[in-house]
Amino acid sequence: PPALSHTLSLSLSLFLSLSLSTGRAWTAADLRTKSWDDLHALWYVLLKERARLDASADAARSARVRPANPARAAKVRKSMARIKLVLSERASAHPEPVTRYELRCFVDAL
Repeated sequence: PPALSHTLSLSLSLFLSLSLSTGRAWTAADLRTKSWDDLHALWYVLLKERARLDASADAARSARVRPANPARAAKVRKSMARIKLVLSERASAHPEPVTRYELRCFVDAL
């Protein structure tokens, strides 16, 4: 389906932009300019990256060597925390109380 194709291409482009440059973590200001769908896609890209980095760190520990890039894991964790911050800000700003509550529950479950 076209929607799935668009989501996959967006996820791939976000992943490539994240994996090719290991510069800074995403700032909250950067994330505030993103749409809900972009933040959702970025969250799952970061979640996969965090799992990969955790597995790599576990393998390094079992081999008794230093992890390849420990600073990258911190950047991924900070970016994920900032996505939660931006989503919780958006949830708190929602005018309808029921929707605001549901959005807060969704963000808390991340």
